[in-house]
Amino acid sequence: FGYNMFIAKREIFRNYCSWLFNILDFCNKYCAPKDDVYQNRFLGFLGERLLTVYMLHHFDDYKIAIADKHFVE
Repeated sequence: FGYNMFIAKREIFRNYCSWLFNILDFCNKYCAPKDDVYQNRFLGFLGERLLTVYMLHHFDDYKIAIADKHFVE
């Protein structure tokens, strides 16, 4: 579930955000900053991957439709 994009009912979105930001807050508190500026985006990278974890965990609970992405040039 790439690009951290999804459409959801408010309740699902709030549940996801509560779950996600608890994890990210914990990591922010206990993980040291990186020397490389780009790698300091580790919380963003982690958040992108956690969307897939959340969706796969709730796959049977929610109606999930997957759409392909298309880039317009």
